[in-house]
Amino acid sequence: MRSLVACVLFLLCPCVHSQSLAHFPRFDPQQLYQPSNVVRWHAHLWIAIDETWGQAPAADNFDWLQVPLQHTVPWQPQQQPLGTVVQYQGLHYVAVQPITAATAAPEQSPRWRQFNHPALGYSLPLVDPIESRSVDVDRNDNGLRDDFEAHVLLTWPAEVLRQAGFNSGYLYHDLLQVNQYQPSLIDREWAQTLSNSLAASRQCQQQLHQQHPQFSGFESKFFNTAARLAARAHAEQQLILVLGEHYQPQISPMPCEQVRLSHHNEQLPLRL
Repeated sequence: MRSLVACVLFLLCPCVHSQSLAHFPRFDPQQLYQPSNVVRWHAHLWIAIDETWGQAPAADNFDWLQVPLQHTVPWQPQQQPLGTVVQYQGLHYVAVQPITAATAAPEQSPRWRQFNHPALGYSLPLVDPIESRSVDVDRNDNGLRDDFEAHVLLTWPAEVLRQAGFNSGYLYHDLLQVNQYQPSLIDREWAQTLSNSLAASRQCQQQLHQQHPQFSGFESKFFNTAARLAARAHAEQQLILVLGEHYQPQISPMPCEQVRLSHHNEQLPLRL
């Protein structure tokens, strides 16, 4: 009898239990989805707009709506379109059905779905894992390769690690610019700053590992294919030709701050 009462109370309770990204079902091409169903696909959440099956969620698939992560607004009792993400009592909800001014507060209405996501507040790029192994894609045009940016956001929740990851990504991007030019054209002062920053980045990541033992560094995630490893080796050899093999990088007592301040992410200046 007690279990029956508990079951009834659960069914009547208006509360919605929070779900992390991993708790949402992965898209299954063999399943028939109904409007308002939510799935995860390529690290994003998607809401079914119409009855659909077989076709994976994508930006150009109008049977699915991608849940936006970058912009959230405080909940207000007003009309909201499908897919709106709001904050309510410290939690995040997404509208899985259109919202009217008469719709109850998020915790009391099935039109809202409570959720959590490691990239809330960020413009998480949509990454195709196959494409990202062979093509350098930056769809949100922020100077970071999309698969690396997604790795940083989805793997490291600590803000200090995220910022270090972004700064490292910009630095590695600058390193690969070196491969576009002959050594005789590369500005020596720019090359010195880059070499100093690369050395500081390695020391910074060692310090971060001491503070966060689970942290394993960024280089292996950025240079994650044979072609990218070869490009890094060639760029480092280019720096040696510019600076000489006996050049000793200068590292400040605060290497993470040195990397942050040296980030420029701009076109390599050339000797005229």
